[in-house]
Amino acid sequence: MSILYIGARHLHLPVISMLPILHGFLVLEDERGQTTFSGDHGRGLIGTPLLAYEASYLLEHADRRDVVVLQPAWTQIDAVVVLTSFRTTKARINALGLTYNPLNCNCNTVVTTLVLQAGLELPPPPALFLPGWGRSIL
Repeated sequence: MSILYIGARHLHLPVISMLPILHGFLVLEDERGQTTFSGDHGRGLIGTPLLAYEASYLLEHADRRDVVVLQPAWTQIDAVVVLTSFRTTKARINALGLTYNPLNCNCNTVVTTLVLQAGLELPPPPALFLPGWGRSIL
């Protein structure tokens, strides 16, 4: 069995880093290591594509910097089932060609969608100021 963490970190964009908005993300820990999932924008900000992503949760990954909270949310999950669901959902989100908006179509809506599509219960937000939390894209 594996662990799925939920986290929030400060934004790294100078334009909006002064706003009290946080970036939500998930970290799946299994026998292969740690993988982070969330959503981001393409080059630029408003008006750019919303891109769901999957990446190794390495020291140099942006989700490791300026973390406000990272806590286990699901401690006994089947990583293969969750990983398959996350990858399918990520592809579906990216195929929609949505436009990124820091207030309502963002990383937090991607995290919400990944969790719900995997059949997991959405926990309370891990921190304050997660706009879009609880809103599913699909």
